[in-house]
Amino acid sequence: GARTWFGHGIFWMIISASLAFTSYWSAYEPYALHSLDAIGYSPTAVQATAAWHVAAVFGAMSMLLIAAGFTIQNRMTGGKLASESNAALMSYAWTGLVLTGVILSHTNLASERAWFELPAIYYVLFTMVGLPLFVNHLLTMAKADSRPVDTSQWFVVMGFAAMLWIGPATFLLVGGENLTLQW
Repeated sequence: GARTWFGHGIFWMIISASLAFTSYWSAYEPYALHSLDAIGYSPTAVQATAAWHVAAVFGAMSMLLIAAGFTIQNRMTGGKLASESNAALMSYAWTGLVLTGVILSHTNLASERAWFELPAIYYVLFTMVGLPLFVNHLLTMAKADSRPVDTSQWFVVMGFAAMLWIGPATFLLVGGENLTLQW
């Protein structure tokens, strides 16, 4: 499970680096990448920036952190996750959500704002995908009968719970028009 998350995280790291490169190059020389227009890729500067932000934050960084959490749980419990297939399957669902976010960032949703905000329901979908992973962490800790649960394992679980809470909290806050309250 953790290997799959690491693989997907590295994949999104490469994609986000490529998107960042095209974004910065286009900002430096607006007409330098007109050849990409031949294949239908001609985002605005805001859209290009939004795309690599989504790929970097939701794809690369979050997936690598989740993979690290699974690796910590594996090592601390002395075995495997409670459900390796669940962890691997959810990495594909997470990648699908990140891909959706990258595609959404290339639409007119990103054309008016300096910082791209994904639709509020997007964050709830991340929480729904992350909830089975949270349960997997708890079940992994529960099945390790021979070892006591260490504090570091609880820190991983609490960090993951905080990440899951971001979804509903963002859904409630982004839905309003008060930008100060959102931040």
